[in-house]
Amino acid sequence: MVRVEHSVEIACPPAEVFAFLTDPSNLPRWQESCLAAEAADRPVTTGTRIRERRRFLGREARTHVEVVELEPDRFYELESVDGPFPFTVRHELEPCAVGTRVRVVAEADPGRFLRLASRIVDRVVREATRADFARLKALLESEERQ
Repeated sequence: MVRVEHSVEIACPPAEVFAFLTDPSNLPRWQESCLAAEAADRPVTTGTRIRERRRFLGREARTHVEVVELEPDRFYELESVDGPFPFTVRHELEPCAVGTRVRVVAEADPGRFLRLASRIVDRVVREATRADFARLKALLESEERQ
């Protein structure tokens, strides 16, 4: 099992951060592994399914994730429905001195094959998470997000 926890403070109010995070069309803008993402429901709600196309460790995969828990401006949790391995990602938002603190907890079961390379997978996921959330912060704090 791979578990990654990360937090970042973004100089924007929680409502703005939440709206950006929960719009699947924004995923390719800040997550390097995400090539495309779309959902039939907009805005997303609990039960919404999101189709994603990602590249991870040199391979491309299509995955469906479902919004399993959502409370506007506070938290947003996704769970894989299909794809190469099961995972969950929870985003928790809270006001802080600069604007919003986003805490993300991601858990994945890389399966038997990737378990053999668990240290590599763990390092790659941690580095990607840090880089993705740095991009999210930069994007939300810039004028480019419009």
